Amino acid sequence: MRIATTLLAAVLLLSGCKIEAGTLTTTNYSISDVGVNSSRTRILDGNGEFECIDSVSGLCHFVLFTEDCKSTAQADSPQRHDQRDARACTARIVHAFSLKAGASKRVDHLPKGLQQCVDHQSTPTAPGCLHPTS
Repeated sequence: MRIATTLLAAVLLLSGCKIEAGTLTTTNYSISDVGVNSSRTRILDGNGEFECIDSVSGLCHFVLFTEDCKSTAQADSPQRHDQRDARACTARIVHAFSLKAGASKRVDHLPKGLQQCVDHQSTPTAPGCLHPTS
C-alpha cells in the first residue's frame, strides 16, 4: 500500500498537481473525569475549518490572533529564560467566535503566523492564553 501511495504522489506531482501540507490541531482533555472538551482545527492555504467536537459547557470559544513582537532590552540579560521573555508582544485579534458542541465554522483569508486558543468556559485572552499561569 505504501508503494502505491508513493507512486500516486509522484504521478500527481509530475502532472502538475501540488500537494501541500496544512496544519491540523486536535485538542482533547477531561475535567475531573466529569466530561470531555474536544476541538479540532484544520488550516490550509490561509483557510481554516474550526470544529467544536464536544464541550462540557456546550460551547467552544475560539480566539484567532497574530503577534507583533519587538525586541526589548531584556534580550541582553543573562537571566533570560527563553526567547519570548526578550520580546514585547502585542496581539492582533483576527477573529473571535463561539461554536456549539457539534458545530463547525469556516474562516477564509487567514494571515500567516496565525495562532489560536480555545476555551470551554469563556473567550480566551490573547496572547496570554498560550502560556497560562495556572
